[in-house]
Amino acid sequence: MRRALALALICLGLVLTGPARAQDDAGALAELLQDLLSDQGRSVRIEGFEGALSAQARARLITIADAEGVWLTLGGVEIDWSRSALLRRSLEISHLRADRIELHRRPLPDPGRLPSPEARAPFALPELPLAIAIDEVTTRSLVLGPDVLGERVEGEFQARARLADGEGQADLVLRRIDGREGVLQGAISFDNATQVLTLDLALREGAGGIVAGLAGVPERPEIALELQGAGPIADFSADLSLSSAGEARLTGGFGIGTEAGTGARVLTLAVAGDPSPLIPPEQRAFFGPETEIALGARLPAAGGIGLDHLRIASRQLSVAGALEIAPDGWPERIELRVDLADPEGALVRLPGPGRAVEVAALRLDLGFDAARDQGWRIGGTLEGLRHEAGTLGRLRLEGGGRIALDRPSGAGNTAEGRVVLIAEGIAMADPGLAEALGAEMRGEVDLAWRAGAPLSVPRIDLRGAGIALGGAVEIDTGGPTLEVGGTVLADVADLGRFSGIAGRPLGGSGRIAFGGQVSPFTGGIDGTLRVDAEDLALGQPEFDGLMAGPSRLEGTLRRDDQGIEISMLALESDALAATVAGRLATGAADLDAFVGLPDLGRLGPGYGGSAEARIAYRLLDGVATADVAAAGRDVSIGRSAELDGLLAGDSDLVLGATRSAEGLEIARFDLTTPSLSAVASGRITGAGSDFTGRFDVPDLGALGPGYGGALTLSARIANAEGTDRLTLEGEARDIALGTSALDPLLRGTTTLSLRAERDEGALRLETLRLAGPQFTAEASGSRQGRAVAHRDDGRACRPRGDPARHPGRGQPARRNRRMERHGDGEPVRPRAGRARCDAAGRCRGRDGAREPRAARHGECGACECVRGAGLAPGAGRVRSEPARRALGRGAGGRDLAARGARAQPRSGNRGRGRRGAHHPQ
Repeated sequence: MRRALALALICLGLVLTGPARAQDDAGALAELLQDLLSDQGRSVRIEGFEGALSAQARARLITIADAEGVWLTLGGVEIDWSRSALLRRSLEISHLRADRIELHRRPLPDPGRLPSPEARAPFALPELPLAIAIDEVTTRSLVLGPDVLGERVEGEFQARARLADGEGQADLVLRRIDGREGVLQGAISFDNATQVLTLDLALREGAGGIVAGLAGVPERPEIALELQGAGPIADFSADLSLSSAGEARLTGGFGIGTEAGTGARVLTLAVAGDPSPLIPPEQRAFFGPETEIALGARLPAAGGIGLDHLRIASRQLSVAGALEIAPDGWPERIELRVDLADPEGALVRLPGPGRAVEVAALRLDLGFDAARDQGWRIGGTLEGLRHEAGTLGRLRLEGGGRIALDRPSGAGNTAEGRVVLIAEGIAMADPGLAEALGAEMRGEVDLAWRAGAPLSVPRIDLRGAGIALGGAVEIDTGGPTLEVGGTVLADVADLGRFSGIAGRPLGGSGRIAFGGQVSPFTGGIDGTLRVDAEDLALGQPEFDGLMAGPSRLEGTLRRDDQGIEISMLALESDALAATVAGRLATGAADLDAFVGLPDLGRLGPGYGGSAEARIAYRLLDGVATADVAAAGRDVSIGRSAELDGLLAGDSDLVLGATRSAEGLEIARFDLTTPSLSAVASGRITGAGSDFTGRFDVPDLGALGPGYGGALTLSARIANAEGTDRLTLEGEARDIALGTSALDPLLRGTTTLSLRAERDEGALRLETLRLAGPQFTAEASGSRQGRAVAHRDDGRACRPRGDPARHPGRGQPARRNRRMERHGDGEPVRPRAGRARCDAAGRCRGRDGAREPRAARHGECGACECVRGAGLAPGAGRVRSEPARRALGRGAGGRDLAARGARAQPRSGNRGRGRRGAHHPQ
């Protein structure tokens, strides 16, 4: 409606403005039309638009696209139209031409991947502000891509329509021009004055045509379909014929007339023939050599409907029936009998696409005649149903009751009865379905209906393997849409029966109760849901622990054309209390939630303490915000004893985040415990990310025995144009790590400063500085990749150190006692020995073997040492006498010229900053 009104205003504006600005405004108008015609999942583009204010408008190219690209293209479009007609509230187009129209594929469905929160409004035709008439539409080339009808089709198209002064006429011709024979012609006209209707439709296709292919006609013969009729609408009849390969298959016709004396409208249909050649061979037995369809119906002037006779007959199927419905909608007579069986006792294969469905026999009877008595009956049996999904031994339907008609008023009409359904011998091919459904099911339904009131179903009782469904509902058909209201109860004795269907282990038992109103056609809901469960388990250890014992889910919700409103939805168990309330709509949300966990130990081993959180979520105009306020006491998660120590006592967490088209922004992250204060903020956008944070640990003793002192860190992590940058500033006071060699060095105040960046695999350490009363350490450098050894299976081994540090000189590569394997991270510990790498990067062991013993021991296979740069030479210095005593006497005051100097105290490695590193003497 919004687009139609906007287009109408645009058209009116074009008439009222002069042609002088036509060319200047053509581009702006094209953009405006593009915006109005585009929508979520659909993008319209107009190129070369001109003549906006003249009698002839042109567009060089019009395309319509979705998420996968352009699906419709119109080229060389011309429109002849009348501007003055707009003032008469009429859009008149005398001719619409297009040089080429190409439908590349079918458009994608609406992009919503989840059901819309809004219920559908009852169907109604749109109200347009303008009357629209198009006299003629032509295109010299109409192309349908292979995804549309299964093969590429090209044709020419002409159409003409006229509606004026009570007379209407429409003609169309679609002819293939791609070398295949195919013509669709149609003409229809009607005159209000004479009440004469003329109908003439004809389709002809040569062998291998589209219609035969879509219908699955074997060998795709030539097809011809004709429908012709003419005469006054009060007594109109038309003839129908369908032929293939030049022979008639079905002939007959239909008619519309008036019954003499009563004025009732009369409808007739009669078609007969041998459709077998049009049907796949395996389904021809169903129809046989002769099939007949015939019916005669009356529509009385006072209302109601009468089906005088219905007959469908083929080799294996027989349907006969009659129906009389009074003007008040109540039945006067119902007769229906269906028999399905093979005359020779073979299984009957039901016609239709897809997997074969076979039955041994089917019989159904339904009867009621108010002229005879008030009783109605229904009975039927289905025997031997077979499908690849499973089999059904027997299905029985039995029912009956009474219909009391209060004539002539009809005000006291009543109907009641019971229907029983029994299924036996259920054997599903899928083990999960077989376990869930069992071998037998039984259902009973009571019915009651009174004139002017909804249809009542006072009792529903359906029972199967461990499942019981009951309740009472009312079905109201008096409004604009179908409404079902009442209460439905479902009891499940063992959810484990559904593990196979769910694909995960389920457990527990439960009862589900729903009371309220449902609109099946629109999807509207207004009701209350309650689920009571015992030991509910979904195969997720943490959730299962929370739901052990009794649990309950209860809530009230409403779904209409404005969205979903949750008045309150609560989930409770001994270890969990959670609630949510608010509204959901397309592109909008306003939700508030609470989660309380009084005993985190129920989550599993290692967990402990208690926690609760309040969450507010908002979504508006594409911007989503979430605010979280959480509190805990003695929280432990069992992942790290040190982390659990930091979380001991009372803790508080505040989080504020926003997500939009630009990216994610963490406006606030604030975690406070007696032993930790952490504050962070930042954002992630398409251009990169930038996060800053500050961490204060006033007493490292909370980490555990041996720890002590205080620590403060400030950090910034940023990424821009593919470059990661890290800045770290810290201060420690009287740090103790439980190491006798290092703890004396860390007494007093120690400062840390680090600046580094990584770009395309290259690591650059701009500065690393540690300074305290007892020592100072500095380092800088860069690293370009790694030295690796590749396996035959594609994984690689990387020795610590650099085995190809001096290629070409046969420099021995001292093997460390540990080698890291890339891919699975499993450490490989080689035997003692040396391996040499030559200029080509080949490695050999002491015995000259191609595969070093170290590689063989690690099962590296066909190991190849690849020259890669480690940390490039930089500068490093460790100074002060306490540091010299801790690291070794040769280290005092010495510059460490190595690949990224590292100060690592090692006993028996005096004068070296790293085992195996080479230093000038």
